[in-house]
Amino acid sequence: MAKINLSHIYKDYSDDVRAVTDFHLEIDDEEFIVLVGPSGCGKSTTLRMIAGLEDISSGEVLIDGRKQNELHPKERDIAMVFQNYALYPHMTVFDNLAFGLKMRNESKQDIQHRVEEAAEILDIHEYLDRKPAELSGGQRQRVALGRAIVREPKVFLMDEPLSNLDAKLRFHTRAEITKLHRRLGVTTIYVTHDQTEAMSMATRIVVMNRGLIQQIGTPKEIYMKPNNIFVGQFIGSPAMNFVPLGYDGQNFNLGENSLNLPQELKHDLDIEEYGSRRDVILGIRPETMEVLEEGMDTSNYFVFEQEIVNAELMGSETLIYIDIDGHTLISKVQSMEDFFEGDTIRFGVPYEKLHFFDKETELRIPVGEREEVVI
Repeated sequence: MAKINLSHIYKDYSDDVRAVTDFHLEIDDEEFIVLVGPSGCGKSTTLRMIAGLEDISSGEVLIDGRKQNELHPKERDIAMVFQNYALYPHMTVFDNLAFGLKMRNESKQDIQHRVEEAAEILDIHEYLDRKPAELSGGQRQRVALGRAIVREPKVFLMDEPLSNLDAKLRFHTRAEITKLHRRLGVTTIYVTHDQTEAMSMATRIVVMNRGLIQQIGTPKEIYMKPNNIFVGQFIGSPAMNFVPLGYDGQNFNLGENSLNLPQELKHDLDIEEYGSRRDVILGIRPETMEVLEEGMDTSNYFVFEQEIVNAELMGSETLIYIDIDGHTLISKVQSMEDFFEGDTIRFGVPYEKLHFFDKETELRIPVGEREEVVI
């Protein structure tokens, strides 16, 4: 097992192209870290620098206190699982699993034991005599995982390992990898563009954009307190709604609806850092927009009415679309009720579930909080 220190890492491809900027992260033993972000954000480049497949322009990679920058990939005691499986097509599953051990001149007895143990863990024992072409995508991915397991490394690195699988297989294999991590306890760094994978698998998530870390935190921290508008948009499905607020000298307004905020929230929005500008973006997660029933106590809710623009039944959930001052807002309600275009609907959002962001910096305003969200 291993502790990893990624100390102020940069990756420059030229004077004009910087792929990763000041990446700094300390990873504890047995953590499952997920790097998530859109294509081109630098997450795979970061993983490849840790693996030794990309040179580091500046900064240090340390595993258990030992600097790795100049070490060859095979000297770093890591195992990497790729998106495309990278199996040898002419070899059987057994030989694919054993190949790395043979290259290290391990004994036949040890190779046999490790391969059989990995095959049992991943339930691929019956495929050991087959070749990759005879396997399904999910089976090939398990073989790729098995090849990493038999090496008994200090660190697993996984680069989009589920992206070639269909939705059902992705769900199943995701659960298998999580269970595997709990069983083996190997420190793991996992790259994906899929926020659902990040939320369901990680002990901590690193959200990246344009080569920069946007936020580091547990899945709950990232979801409940996004550092900025980008994180709020990227994490959550559907994405967080964003709409600028007006200000009438006393209250913030959403379209024709006044936010009659509790006094302590008004105080936070009026603090000197933000009060002079009044340029505030309101963030509302779709699942916090409740359809209000008649007679319901709304004293702790921001309440507003709006016409339905569209409604989509998603099984046990319905997505309801409304428009406020040209901004589309989506509500996700746990209901199979029929909602029709043109009907007026009354929503309520608990005040504690509203998010506020500075329009200029796009950073979170810690309204109703007494501590900053930490990067």
